[in-house]
Amino acid sequence: MGIVAESLGKELGEVERVEETYSRKKGSHSTWVLRCIVHSELDLSNCPFDPVVLAKAIAKNYNKSKHFQPSLTPDPSVTGILGRFFAVVIRHLSIRLALIGPGSSNHKLHMTSESVRSIEGLKAVAVDENCWPTFRVVTEEVQEESTEEAHEGS
Repeated sequence: MGIVAESLGKELGEVERVEETYSRKKGSHSTWVLRCIVHSELDLSNCPFDPVVLAKAIAKNYNKSKHFQPSLTPDPSVTGILGRFFAVVIRHLSIRLALIGPGSSNHKLHMTSESVRSIEGLKAVAVDENCWPTFRVVTEEVQEESTEEAHEGS
């Protein structure tokens, strides 16, 4: 997906806040990913992340997978979740470009169940202040529910 993001992203038009993805005042892998996400026009209203943060997390995961460092190896579960989401982005973007044409924002594509599930899957990912994606630990919610159930049974 990384090569696809770079190839497509360089050809797509500018998007808002793209400068937040620049490295040394020019486009980076995060820039190309952001352009793909925005131009896919997926409904991200239920997405737990801002598109810029999401683009940086996807790019960081890709780069750390590509340039292996034992202490900075991405979690395979996170890679799968981000990869699935970005595959949906590329699919939507490809359909939009092939069938509708670039710049035709008045034609919305329908969200498929796979699209919705891929966005829902992002809720299992946590992103730190450096945009490093990790698997979200949900034990806190389970513990809270267990405590409430214990009090109800008393």
